[in-house]
Order: sequence, then structure tokens, then C-alpha cells
Amino acid sequence: MLNLISTPELAHPYQVVREDGLPDVVLTLFAADLLKSLSPSSVPIYMREVVSAFNWALDDKVVVEKRWSLFGSPLEVRNAVRQYLTVGAKCKMRKRPDRVGVQVTYVHRSDDTRINVRIFLAALRRFYDYLIADRRYQDSNPLVHEDVSRVTSELLQNYRRAVKEMEGREPMPAASGVDPPSGIRLSANYFRFVDEEWLPKTIDDPDFPHLVYDAGKRCG
Repeated sequence: MLNLISTPELAHPYQVVREDGLPDVVLTLFAADLLKSLSPSSVPIYMREVVSAFNWALDDKVVVEKRWSLFGSPLEVRNAVRQYLTVGAKCKMRKRPDRVGVQVTYVHRSDDTRINVRIFLAALRRFYDYLIADRRYQDSNPLVHEDVSRVTSELLQNYRRAVKEMEGREPMPAASGVDPPSGIRLSANYFRFVDEEWLPKTIDDPDFPHLVYDAGKRCG
């Protein structure tokens, strides 16, 4: 069992401690790394989600029987994460192609879900980014879909080819305003939390620019 404790008087303000009283070095160093990019109040929120998943994986019968490790291959990690989200967090999972045909797993909260799914997935992705940067994990990030970079490259090539065929030249930079933007912005997440997915909506209020301008004047 792992426990997250606050130690503001020490070099590492947050430590993850094992049952024997010794710190879990990797998770403690990860907490210190989070402090480089998150506020001190956000770090324990991220760490609690990660520590909860690690504790759950130590006791889950399927994870133990299959010998899935959160430090294992990307397939092992994804299997363990899927098991945690389905059984431990009571989420509903659905695997299907996204809008460009990449097979991904969509995660929905249920009434019984008691974890912050969005923060958990973001924290775990950061965790593997940290492990890879620190050379503690030799594979690619399990939370990043390996096909997204390939699909993005293919879409960009098709876009450049279309502009060249129509205009007889390479596309101009988006900042120039000469060519329409490619519109290619794909999520690289293997697990995608759809309940809080941002969807753009058109604002058709003709007074909207004036409202924004007036708000800026009032608030400085």
C-alpha cells in the first residue's frame, strides 16, 4: 500500500511512502517533477489519482493473475488502465474509430464513478512522459496512441498535395492568411474522456464583439 504525504519541510514537499516506511523513489521524484509545471495545490490532486491506481493494481485479482504491471509494456499498461477504469472506477468504456479512423477507447463516467477521470488520465500521461525523459521507461508512452502521428502526417501530405494541384505551389504558412488552415488537430490520447470533451459552438450574437470589448475595459 502506498501513501501520499506532505513534507513541506523537506527537499521533496510530497512523498509517496510504502508500507515499510520507505519512500517510493520513482513516484516521489515524479511528484517533485510535477512541481515544475503545476501549482503546489494541484500536485497532490494529480498524485492522489496516480497513487490510487497503483494501490488498486496491487490487489486486483485480474491484474495480479495476468501479471500486468504499470511499469510493463504499453499493452500491459493499457490493459491495467482499462481494468482500473472499468472495474475500479466504474466507468463505461467503448472502443471505436475516431473521426479519422484511429481505433481509440472512449471513457464515460457512470453514477458510481468516484475518481476524476480527466485528471487521472492527464496525470498518468505525464507520469510516463517523466519516466521516458528520465530513462526509466524504454517504450513509448502507453497513454499516447502510436497511430496518431502517422495519420497526422498522411493528412498533412494530402493537404499539401491538394494545394499544389490546385495552386501549383506548396501551401503558405497559416499566419499568412493566403491558404485556409489545414484544420488538422488530432488528439493523441489512447483513452479519451468524452464527458468533458470540448465542442466548439458558433456565437451568432452580433453584439458579442462589443460585449467582449466592454468587459475588457471594465476589468482592465
